[in-house]
Amino acid sequence: MGGALCLGAAPYSHAQMQTTYSTNTTGMIGLNTIPTARMDDIGTTRLHLSTVDPYIHAAMGFQIIDPLYINLRQTSEISSVNDFADRIYPGIDFKLRLLEEGSHSPEIAIGANAAFGHKRLSSEYVAFSKRYKTFDFTGGIGWGRMGSAGHFSNPLQSISSHFEKERDYQSEDPQNISNWFTGDQIGLFGGVEYFTPLKGLSLKAEYGADYYTPETQSSNYNAPAPWSVGVNYQPWEFIDLSVAAIGTDKLMGRLSLQGGLNNWIGRPREYIEPATLSLSTRETNTFDQAHVSARSQKIRLYNTQMIDQNVRANLVVSEYASSPRQIGHALRHLSNNTTDSTSNYTLALHHKGLRGPDIQIIRHDFENAALSNGSAEEIWQDASFETKNLIKTKPKFDIKNLNIKFILDNRLSLTEDDFAPLYRSSGIVEAQYNPAFGLITGISGKMDIKNNLEGISTLRQLTNLINTAGNKGGRSNIEEFAAERFTLERSYGAWLKSINPNLHFGLTGGLLEEMYGGLGGEILYRPFGKTFAVGAEIWQVSQRDPETTLALGRYDDIRTTGHLNFWYEAPNKNTTFYARLGRYLAQDTGATLGVKTMFKNGTSLDAFLTGSNQSDRDVFGGATDLYSGVRFNVPFGNIPYVPDGSEARFQVGQMGRDTGQHLDKPISLYEITEPMSYRHLSQNWTDLPR
Repeated sequence: MGGALCLGAAPYSHAQMQTTYSTNTTGMIGLNTIPTARMDDIGTTRLHLSTVDPYIHAAMGFQIIDPLYINLRQTSEISSVNDFADRIYPGIDFKLRLLEEGSHSPEIAIGANAAFGHKRLSSEYVAFSKRYKTFDFTGGIGWGRMGSAGHFSNPLQSISSHFEKERDYQSEDPQNISNWFTGDQIGLFGGVEYFTPLKGLSLKAEYGADYYTPETQSSNYNAPAPWSVGVNYQPWEFIDLSVAAIGTDKLMGRLSLQGGLNNWIGRPREYIEPATLSLSTRETNTFDQAHVSARSQKIRLYNTQMIDQNVRANLVVSEYASSPRQIGHALRHLSNNTTDSTSNYTLALHHKGLRGPDIQIIRHDFENAALSNGSAEEIWQDASFETKNLIKTKPKFDIKNLNIKFILDNRLSLTEDDFAPLYRSSGIVEAQYNPAFGLITGISGKMDIKNNLEGISTLRQLTNLINTAGNKGGRSNIEEFAAERFTLERSYGAWLKSINPNLHFGLTGGLLEEMYGGLGGEILYRPFGKTFAVGAEIWQVSQRDPETTLALGRYDDIRTTGHLNFWYEAPNKNTTFYARLGRYLAQDTGATLGVKTMFKNGTSLDAFLTGSNQSDRDVFGGATDLYSGVRFNVPFGNIPYVPDGSEARFQVGQMGRDTGQHLDKPISLYEITEPMSYRHLSQNWTDLPR
């Protein structure tokens, strides 16, 4: 019996109760084999394992944003759970909610299984779900496998003859957008889930439209009846178990493990209690004392001066705590060390040599809020942000500005045709020094802990030879780097400069990442108060030689990579949509689309899809010009004796690919400017008086 991982809760207002929906066989929220229109809570991460003859499904899924769920899955065709897989069918599934459930309207979602991947399990659907008391009803229309029952003709044929073409489920060419919603026939599916009075227990019944056409065409497989009944039980919030009868002769089993990244107990930095606010009378300013006391709480104030009744100071913010919290802590130290005649404070924000806006805050507003006689909203109402007539500042050389952190880096691939799941785990110690004048130096060492990449380079080089693929290498020799126990991952120098708080540029050179070294530059236009940003970058790099000591040697193959970059911030959310257009490391050209969600506890969730004009091939003759994955980071810098900013990084996606590979640059202007952005300041402003 297999297993699956699931999490997701959706409140039903009419019944005044909280209900947790569970997954189907592929790992998407659904009944037994069919999907529903239901979604998880944002930030949900799920591990899934299930079995129903002749497949075992292993998947990892993510609720990236409120309406979008992405599932990375590897399906193994087996004769017995004790046997090795006969074939592996990877797939990337998604579900997009089009309409939330209303009092009289259903929840509606559109989705696809194996939207990108092998055609064997490919299908598309539109699902409708409506709740009535303790019953959740679902109906839908399916294409591909989910339409193989052929209940009706495909209505999209009336729009274009493109939708008439049948898909070949045995083809080694990967599924892509051109195959979506094609086929002469469609199918109808439906079912219901009943939530029993016993906590965590529900019953499921469904009627599907999958006639198992690929299996019956290629073997003497005995397809089950299209109906199924099952039971689902969630003994604890993080675990979900299910078993179902598929027709009269097949049995399905699932296990789900889930959790919400927004509930992660880790933080980038251990919380520091703010200084006590003293309202005693002061006749003189003691700015040096303010700097010293602030530094004891990791708050970096300098060049403080008083002009008329306004105290002006420079504040270097850290990415390890919200900027409003650091501003509030800094204001406490200033308030305790300035005269009673001070009416307001102006702080010039800096981060790693880049310049943010000047923020002016009324002293009376802040002190009232800090003493619980006012609110952060009142501070915001009277605060002003300046991006033009800025405080003139002098750079301050800071010998103590050395940041060291630990990183646990984990890579997992569930989307390979030619290999079972691949993995690699490494430990990284990273140090970065930012003395002054926009200068940054960094160095990091990597220790490879465990991986199963042995043989991947040989097989893929042979594949390229057989298929006469002449692509320039990108990352197909990852096995050679993973074979080294210790590697100097990065060693670089950078110079960053802000023309103003809206326009920034940087130059970086050295060993830029584990596999490449070189020199490059980046420019970013991120207007304060706007929801968009644009930028450009260009790099001249060469691949490092993994067989030299610490991979310090480099091959003579010099190549140019560069992109135009675009960002859009979803209003009132910590979600960013991004795109890049340009040339990748294998000298292929293409575009990347992605979405990233950040949570207040420091965790982040990022999904991306890259399309390229070159293809990677597998041993079965298939070719793909797509590269995709999901990344999520969880901090643990709040653990005692662990440095600020320490974190665990996870990436789920293809490994050892050549096309669509972007340079893992050590400095990102967009990320550096985030702590000084209008979005960050406004969404974390309630931290200021705390």
